[in-house]
Parts: sequence; C-alpha cells; structure tokens
Amino acid sequence: MKQIVPLMETFPGRKFILIGDSGEKDPEIYCAIYEKFPEQVQQILIRNVNDADDSRMDGLPREKWRYFNSGFDLMSDI
Repeated sequence: MKQIVPLMETFPGRKFILIGDSGEKDPEIYCAIYEKFPEQVQQILIRNVNDADDSRMDGLPREKWRYFNSGFDLMSDI
C-alpha cells in the first residue's frame, strides 16, 4: 500500500486497474485503496490461488472486482 498510494496521489486524474493474488493480503489492501480512491480504481482483479471466498472483498461493489484462475481467464474478457 505504501507504494500504490503515492502513485495514485501523484496522478489523481488517472484510472487504475489493480491486479494481485489471494495468497496474502492483496484483496484487503486493494479494498483499502478503493475506499480511499474510489473514483480512481477502475477494476480490481485477484488471481485466486487458494480458493478465497468473496468475503475478502467485502464492502466493494461487485462490478468493481473479480477473481480469476489464470491469465487465460482475463484474456477472454479483453
């Protein structure tokens, strides 16, 4: 978070897509970033490496995030 927040503050007019995995704290960190910068977070994409459930994304609008299993899943959406 300490690296992402300054980036978002430096570019307040830009939109960001946050990509991470469920292995550690990415879902929780990205939720906190969304709470602070809701207009700048366009999408949150989390690779589900440990069968994480939706509760890790509590508080986020469902249309703002999704889990994926591999890069092929993302390619089908582009």
